[in-house]
Amino acid sequence: MAATPKKRVGRPAKPASERADTFSIRLTPDLRAKVEAAAAESGRSLTAEIVWRLESTFSSSLTYTLIDRRLEEFERLRAREAEWRLNKRLLTSELEALPHADENASKRSQLERHIRIAGEERALAQSQLKRVEREIELLVEDLGKRVGNALEAGEP
Repeated sequence: MAATPKKRVGRPAKPASERADTFSIRLTPDLRAKVEAAAAESGRSLTAEIVWRLESTFSSSLTYTLIDRRLEEFERLRAREAEWRLNKRLLTSELEALPHADENASKRSQLERHIRIAGEERALAQSQLKRVEREIELLVEDLGKRVGNALEAGEP
């Protein structure tokens, strides 16, 4: 009786053209720490960060790197702005719920100060968001000009 082949468990194997080769490298502990920090900051795995950095050196790396960094900064600023907006809303609700008795004057003053600070921090985050958004627009515009110039010159 012929043995039937076992059915493969898990996801289907990728075609050979899509498989990634394994490549081992030696990194100093300092360099590894830098790459790990960059990977954590960008939300990529260590391998994805290394591959992304290598690939970026073979393209218009500076512009793409700057765009990627600005997009990451934009997302961080947007999250910070939302955090300050929520913080201000919560503090305002707490202030409105506080009775107007004299014994609450100190607490009321403290809440008002925190609300003002939250508003200032939110305004700062909003102005930084506008700055980063404009930088991204300029980088994309520059990239578009480069692509247009390359196409006019007949470059690949």
